[in-house]
Amino acid sequence: MLLRIVQRDGELRVDRLATGRGGYLHKAEQCWSAFLRKKSTHRALRVEVGRDAKEKLIRNLRDQGRK
Repeated sequence: MLLRIVQRDGELRVDRLATGRGGYLHKAEQCWSAFLRKKSTHRALRVEVGRDAKEKLIRNLRDQGRK
């Protein structure tokens, strides 16, 4: 399963229904470390995304997985 990632107000969010540019991230945790290293987010969203924003998204995904 893929999660649709969008950038709003300087934050990355998972939002399947948002309009505009978006990228996809696999729901498996094994893929998240590659997401932190690579610049694919910049290419997909056409906006610079800092490591802090990516780490915050990963923390939120992990928290949601624990609920």
